[in-house]
Parts: sequence; C-alpha cells; structure tokens
Amino acid sequence: MSDWLVDLSDEELFGNEMAEDEEERLFTSYAYERVEFQSFLNPATKLKVVRAYKGEGKSALLRWTFLKLREFKNVIAHNAYANSLAPNLAGASEAECIRLWKESFIRVAAAAVGARLDFKFSDDVLSLREEAERGGYVERGFVAAVLARLRKLPGEPGNVGAADPAAALQRIAGANDLQIWLVIDDLDENFRDVESDCLKVMSALVAMRQLCNEVKELRFRASVRPSTWAIIKRKYEALSKVEPYVVDLQWSREQLELMLAARVKSYLSRNNGPAVVSGKIPSMSAQQFVAIAFDDPMPWGKKEIDKGYAVDDEHADKKRSPAVVISTLARYRPRWMIELCKLAASNAIKRRQQKIGLDDLTAKLEDFGKTRIDDLIAEFRAQCDKIELMIQSFKGKPERFRTDELVRHMKNNLSGRDVRIAGISGKPSEAEMIRFLFQIGFLTARRELSSGDYRHYSFFDEPTLLSDGANDLGASWEIPSCFRQALQLSNAARRMPR
Repeated sequence: MSDWLVDLSDEELFGNEMAEDEEERLFTSYAYERVEFQSFLNPATKLKVVRAYKGEGKSALLRWTFLKLREFKNVIAHNAYANSLAPNLAGASEAECIRLWKESFIRVAAAAVGARLDFKFSDDVLSLREEAERGGYVERGFVAAVLARLRKLPGEPGNVGAADPAAALQRIAGANDLQIWLVIDDLDENFRDVESDCLKVMSALVAMRQLCNEVKELRFRASVRPSTWAIIKRKYEALSKVEPYVVDLQWSREQLELMLAARVKSYLSRNNGPAVVSGKIPSMSAQQFVAIAFDDPMPWGKKEIDKGYAVDDEHADKKRSPAVVISTLARYRPRWMIELCKLAASNAIKRRQQKIGLDDLTAKLEDFGKTRIDDLIAEFRAQCDKIELMIQSFKGKPERFRTDELVRHMKNNLSGRDVRIAGISGKPSEAEMIRFLFQIGFLTARRELSSGDYRHYSFFDEPTLLSDGANDLGASWEIPSCFRQALQLSNAARRMPR
C-alpha cells in the first residue's frame, strides 16, 4: 500500500462539499451510511425531520434517502427544495397557511404519481396525469392532446386538473399498493426571525404531520436547523406534536474518519489500478485509507479523551491520527472538513508533497477561521442580531476562560449593547449569552480530570451547563482551534504547532 498514491489536485478526490450539487455517480460511490440513517427508510415512520446545523449533513442524508427510495418498486419518491413548493402565504392565518401547504404537497404528490402511471381510461388516472403534465413532471402526451382538442368544443370545461387530488391519490395509490414519499430540503432557507418566516416553516411542518394521518400512503422526510427550531418552537404550541419525529444529527471523530475514508476508498477504486488489483481494498480500515492521503501520525496536543483535543507546548511531541486533527479544526462539521481538506491539498501541492501534512492543514487556518465565523454569523443572526458583535468582542483575548472571567467579559464588552436572543424574554443575562455561544459551537466546555487530563463537551453533551444561571459543574470555557487565529487570540500562535 505504500506505493498507492492519490492525486491531490484532482477535485474528485474529496468530492463536493455540497452534497446536493455532487454528481450522482460520485455521491453514490462515497456516501457514508451511518447506522441510524436506515430509520429514514422505515415506512412505519411517516414523518421524519433531520435537525442539524449548516454543513452537518442534512442535505446529504435527504439525498441518500431519496436515492435509496428509488430502489423500491412500490415507492414513488419526489425530492424538492421547499421554496419550489411554497404556496403564497401572504396575509394568511395559521389555519390557512397549513391548508395551503397541504394543498401544495397533495398536488406535488399527485403529479409525482401521475408521472408514473401507465395509460388507462379512468377519471383518476386522467386527473393525475394532468397534474403531472401541468407540473412539468412528464411531457404533454396523447391523453392531454386529445383532451385539449375535446375541450375546444363549445361548452366543454377547461383543463383544471383533479377536482380532488387527495381522493384520486388515495384511490390510485391504494389500488396499486403504492407509497408516496416527499423529500423536502431547505425548509428554512434564508430564515429570519419574523412572523412570516416563522409561520411558513411552522405551517409546513404541521401540514406534513396532518397529511401523514389523513393520507396513509404519504411519507415525508424534511430538514430544519436547530436555530430555526429554537425560535419557532417557542412561538407555536402545535410543534410539540412534531417534535417526536425530529432527529438530531451530530458527528463524532470516528464517524468523520469513516466519511473521509469512504472518499479516499472511492477514489482508489475509480483511479488506482494497483489498489484494485491487489484485492486489499475491502479489508482496509478507515485509518489506513486516510493515511494514503495524509501524514499519519501528526504531532498534536495532549492525550485525547473523547472529543478532548488541544495543542499544548508541554506536550507538543504527542502524536495523533490525522482524523483527530481534521475533526478538531473542522468543529465536527462534514462540510467544513471537506473544505479544510481541499485547502490543505492545495497547499501540499505547492510544497510538492504527495501527502497532506499538519503544516498544510494549518497554513490557511486564519482564512478558514474567518470563513467559519462568517458562517456562524449568517446562520445564527436570525436568533441574535448582535452575534457578530458578541464574537468579535473576543478578538485579541485569551482562548480559555473560567466562568467568572467569561461573565466579566460579557459585562465589560456587551453591557449596553441591547443584545437580544430569540426565546429569551428581555435582555439576556451574562450566563444566557454564554449558553448561547456554547449552543452554537463558538465555545466549548472543558473539565479537568483527576488523572491530569481533561475532557471537552459540546452543548449536546452537556445541555444543562449554566441552565440555572450559575452551575457550571466545574467546567471552564475554550474558543475552538478553528477560530483562534482568525480572532488573533493572545496565545493562539504559541499553541498552534508548526
């Protein structure tokens, strides 16, 4: 395996960071299937909503689900962006918005079924075929041409489609033992914390749940961001009946290593004859695949405990697998990981290296961090319009704080700035601002262990920290590695290995 090489300049090596934009042949060749993804194919669960931040794999999961569904003969699957289906909700009440979404979903489902129906002379088939043709799912065919000619006769009705698409849908699907799955992505695209956007997302989710009960042949798979959910959940009681169908998506270092390995494995299978002929590919481990493209091991920080990775001068000679370094710098977001790998590959090429090393991963870390900060600001501005001010207040400050130091920082830098956080009445306390930054991943909790090591915790690991405004359970707080150079933290350069 030592002579197996990858072309770091090949764009197909790490693939597209946007799953929805990737060529299908490449996406299917490297898509990493987590065990829990199978639940999205379970027909017994009619509604499932994946909740994750930008870049954490929502679109990839939904695309994977759609492609898998196409393999079932009794399933008609249709995928779409929510904005392409959204009805005109201007001036509509909550009940009207839900009704309009239901009508939109039913017509899309009817059109999808109509596009698959063989020609038969029945009112239901003809009406669904018309829905399909009007929606552009099939070309206008013989049936439509005949009907169009007939409707030119005096007194004939115009082409209005199915009078009751839901009833026709149920009769046709039921008679043919069909399931209709609608896979809806980007439900909260460009979401803002304003009434119209909140109503749009809430009513779509409620409409999905209600339709699943009203039309037994229908299934929905959709996505939403946690920041959006946090805002709308507090406004609309109806979402409490949707929450049981919401699934959170986070990533561990092991899972990200498997994802990265799948891309290298796919590349070797497509491009490296000796690797294929050797017959070794099926039995190789994830770490072995990653080591073909990256130096392994790399010098990196103190002893890891779960997600606890850091860089420390005293322990700078410690060695870690590249997956540890990459997942740490990418904050456990798959999209950020792929972007970082591409930047590192570009730097390795300039250095005329055949593998990516630590210097390549950290060479562009300041620019990478600035982009990641921009991502956080864009993603969470709807939840807190002063988020940029909050983040930039840490510029030039230390990377680690005790809770009392962090409270003091908030008082000194954000007092009188009229900070507001969605879901919190009035002005948030310093502890509530800390919890917000913890929740969005700008801060990580750190707890020292009796062994002399330490452990890091994300918000999903310890969601109760400071929930009462005071109890930090002995944790301190760190700004993650990927943001440190961008914010020119006082000890960032010293702690970043070179």
